[in-house]
Amino acid sequence: MSSIVIKGNTSGQVEIAAPDVAGSTTLTLPTGSANILTSESTLSSSKLSGALPALDGSALTGVSAGKVLQVVYGESSAVTSWAAGATWKDFGVSATITPSSTSSKILVIADVNYGFSIAGVAHSARLLRDSTLIYGGASGSYIQGFQATEGSIGGRNYETHKLTASTVDSPSSTSALTYKVQHYQHSAAGTVYLNRTDANQAGVHAQTRSSIILMEIAG
Repeated sequence: MSSIVIKGNTSGQVEIAAPDVAGSTTLTLPTGSANILTSESTLSSSKLSGALPALDGSALTGVSAGKVLQVVYGESSAVTSWAAGATWKDFGVSATITPSSTSSKILVIADVNYGFSIAGVAHSARLLRDSTLIYGGASGSYIQGFQATEGSIGGRNYETHKLTASTVDSPSSTSALTYKVQHYQHSAAGTVYLNRTDANQAGVHAQTRSSIILMEIAG
């Protein structure tokens, strides 16, 4: 088996050995100055052709399943409020990610802090990918939320309540996807607050932050 040996400028060498198979294989080098292959992140169809397949967005060649490909972080420190309305409303906590492959999964971790003005009502939340529900409870006559909170908890006026969720989504897409958290209060009365208590006394109560983390995981 023949090979080509390239000597280093000062020491060492690189040997290119022909495969021990019948037939012929062609490795086409790029024109101009370019890296042929330095890592998984620099592999592209414009730099390598011949025996190895090009990347087309439907698969990430050479990337191990379960590897984190990218992380997107969305955060809101805004102090906002809205009328409850007995309907699903955006919390204002979202993040957008564009998967590298249709086989990728998206790990979603959400943490929302909120307050409310009236006691004795039920609250819930859900996770959406664009307009698609990806994390919620049973359907039918029940509210499809991932967490339920009762508004009669003691100290309601002076507390923020925490909604947390984590799930793995399989969007089968390479388009930009927006993940967000929505809130539902059973009663149409009262006000809901993001990142603050109902009382919201300066020098007494904290104003908080809410966040969502998206991780693309190789499939």
